[in-house]
Amino acid sequence: MKKALFITAILGIATSTMWADEPVKKNWEAIDGEFVVGKATTTIYRPENTPLAGEQDIKGTVYFWQDYKWIGEELNLQKTDTGWVSTVSLPKKVALVAYKYRAGNKYDNGGSVTYAYYTRDAKGKTLPSANVGWALLRARNMQEYSVPYYMNDSTDMWIEDDVVRFWLNQEVRYHPESRKEIFEYATNLLHRIDPEGSKERIRKEIDFILSLDAEKKLPEIYLYRCHTAAEKYLRDKELARSLENMILKRHPKGILARDKEIFRIYKLEDMAEKEVELNKFLKKFPTKKFRGIETEAYNLYYGHIYRAVVYTHVIADKNNDMMYKYLPDVPTDMLATFFWHLVQIPYNNKQTSAQELLPHARTLMTEIAERERYGYWAAVTDTEWLQHLISRRKDSYLVYAQILNENDLIDEAAVLAEQLKPYYGTKSADFNDFYVEILEKSDRHAEVVAYIESGVKENAASPAMLDVLKQAYVARTGSEKGYNNYIDDLKSDEAKKALKARVMEEMCNAPIQLFEVEALEGHRIDMGALRGKIIVLDFWATWCGPCKRAMPGMQMAVNKYADDENVQFFFVATQETDPKFKEKIAAFIAEKGYNFQVVFDEPRPDDAKYRDYIYNTYAKAFHFSGIPQKMIIDGNGNLRWRSTGYYGSPSALCDEISYIIEYLKNENK
Repeated sequence: MKKALFITAILGIATSTMWADEPVKKNWEAIDGEFVVGKATTTIYRPENTPLAGEQDIKGTVYFWQDYKWIGEELNLQKTDTGWVSTVSLPKKVALVAYKYRAGNKYDNGGSVTYAYYTRDAKGKTLPSANVGWALLRARNMQEYSVPYYMNDSTDMWIEDDVVRFWLNQEVRYHPESRKEIFEYATNLLHRIDPEGSKERIRKEIDFILSLDAEKKLPEIYLYRCHTAAEKYLRDKELARSLENMILKRHPKGILARDKEIFRIYKLEDMAEKEVELNKFLKKFPTKKFRGIETEAYNLYYGHIYRAVVYTHVIADKNNDMMYKYLPDVPTDMLATFFWHLVQIPYNNKQTSAQELLPHARTLMTEIAERERYGYWAAVTDTEWLQHLISRRKDSYLVYAQILNENDLIDEAAVLAEQLKPYYGTKSADFNDFYVEILEKSDRHAEVVAYIESGVKENAASPAMLDVLKQAYVARTGSEKGYNNYIDDLKSDEAKKALKARVMEEMCNAPIQLFEVEALEGHRIDMGALRGKIIVLDFWATWCGPCKRAMPGMQMAVNKYADDENVQFFFVATQETDPKFKEKIAAFIAEKGYNFQVVFDEPRPDDAKYRDYIYNTYAKAFHFSGIPQKMIIDGNGNLRWRSTGYYGSPSALCDEISYIIEYLKNENK
């Protein structure tokens, strides 16, 4: 028998660790008491005294540890008088099962003892790899081998490296045939525990794999892991080169050959050549053959090749055909990047209509949701996968829902809105505005006012939301009297204090040069002649998405001070390069119905085609860059407040501007 992977077990660490084959009887148990492979097992879950206590809609997942990977399956739960019951059939190679129950964003995995169980064969023996699965399920420093979202940072069920080492040692002790299978986990662990001291042990494990290969040629993946360990952990260039030559000679169209070709194409600078070489690559290394094999070279460089090749056509040539051509081959992680550049940015910047974007948005979102999952994500079910996608990319899914809505696909948009709601709450004005529209279109009118009020409480409301609330208020009270106080009272004191504190911290007091500018209507305005008045400047451009998204909030502020002659707003169009930018701006303002005083930035003295002289003067003087750029100047001609960007809430932006204006109006009283 070959020597075990680990010289000795770490003694004294298993005493506080519950075995996975000791079910928690109080909250969860197997009714028949056994998990026998090839047979059905019925379990019962009692949520009392768990994180899901009192929940009425509980879902569940069972995870199978099989062939050194996790596979998830949704439970068919039935609620009974004694608990939630489910029955699953255990595949014959499953060595370990782990259950998880959830309700909304809460879940229960059994805590430190877990709802996990070793399976048995017909003779009552545990199966090979069970100890490995039990260790990797809970390993704090090896989460890439665990089940996504099975653990969380608040639980005490994590185990550290020394305990993981114990369980891997147990695996080799009772199932020595597992030794070559756990090479990757073991070398990863040993190197982390003792980078220098582990080198001799890792080298012996490489020798062990090579001895097996000498007896009977192994699949490339085993040799590839040896090459990775020699290169990454041993830093042995000679051994790594020797292994590389052997692998490339034996597998010229294999994993390592693919890695080297990926890196070669990545380094090419000529885009046309890169595209030609990518097409050759796909014929030699077909995507289908390598699905699920994600190496370091693949993760670091492969997606960038597609980004370079596809974007050259999509961005420069306005041709989306290349996206569809390469869609089956694009790495999964890069699909979200494609959505951002090809759908999200054009939609947010209003460069492309929702009708034009719909087919591209649907294609990408369908590909993301339905693509087969491998490795770490193979464990999650379709339901969990969609939940993960929405939680991680909620802004992308909100754009998709808005596109569906604008294409009158209300039912689809409504389903997505409900899935997004837990991740936004009522803190996003963009989501709130969209959700209110969905409520109205779905004939859920009775929910609208209460939801808008919850959004106002977070100071995350749009003008459209406030208009609805105002109509409801007038209908309820018979007049507009007291409406402003009603709105102010809805906002939480905590949110108001936090916003005021942030705005006050941003205040300054510095002299500022005031310019004469050209107005949209054609006349000239000398800002220097407005001494004694509070001036609000908003630097923006028609190509700037955040600038335009901030305008509803600025319109609220303009309306609020429309009758105050001592407060003047100027929307300074800057950095425009279109020869017909004046007509373009006029059309945009008219389309949106804004009653802004738009003025144009001045041309540069040395090059009149650039209209950003005022912006550049201020940027150099006050050390900032970027638009939208909002500046408030007091009656003495001093800059008192400045802000870059847009934080997403029209009502909060209006309050920001108002706080500064009111402060300045009362400063010298």
